[in-house]
Amino acid sequence: MNRYFSNAGERQGVTVGVAGTATGSGSTHFALLFANYLSAVEQKRTALLEWNATGAFRKLERICTGDEGKRPFSVLDVDYYPDSTGEELGICLSRYEVLVLDFGVLREECTIQFHQCGIVCLLGSFSEWKLEELISSGSWILQGRKRWHYLMTFGSEEARKEAVRRYRMPFRRVPFVPDAFSINRETALFLEEIWRDKREKSQFCPRN
Repeated sequence: MNRYFSNAGERQGVTVGVAGTATGSGSTHFALLFANYLSAVEQKRTALLEWNATGAFRKLERICTGDEGKRPFSVLDVDYYPDSTGEELGICLSRYEVLVLDFGVLREECTIQFHQCGIVCLLGSFSEWKLEELISSGSWILQGRKRWHYLMTFGSEEARKEAVRRYRMPFRRVPFVPDAFSINRETALFLEEIWRDKREKSQFCPRN
């Protein structure tokens, strides 16, 4: 898979990497939300690649389309690629304007690919029973502090503020959106800030 990331300067697709620090961090929900924003609001030809082994996209296909096994399948003008592969990524980079990669829980073997995405979104859970796990991962979490977007969808606001103060973990809360296929104004403004911050951050970004 690395060869598609290591020589992507010739390609035009912008990549968005979304990963969670632990199970239940909301990475898949946010990946869907961001992909739908890019398609509906930014009017970008968008693909969402399942870069993990959860099998969530096939479940989504059955629920949203009543079908199973299409590759890709489409929901609201976003193309979904379940159980995606490096070869597929290489094809999609030249076919779509934006690729959103759902890494699920970030695994060590995918760290390089995650780092090389044009926009990097790391989601942490600040639920009390997950906070210790988050804090113990602090050293690698802070590796991308200057260019990653640190986000949270669940958990205590007090715990978030404490992590920012004591551990310098710059997490921001994502506006609550129960439906990842519905973009309200508050959410659109939040996601627009992340999207506009893409330039000059990665070899994946077009030189405008």
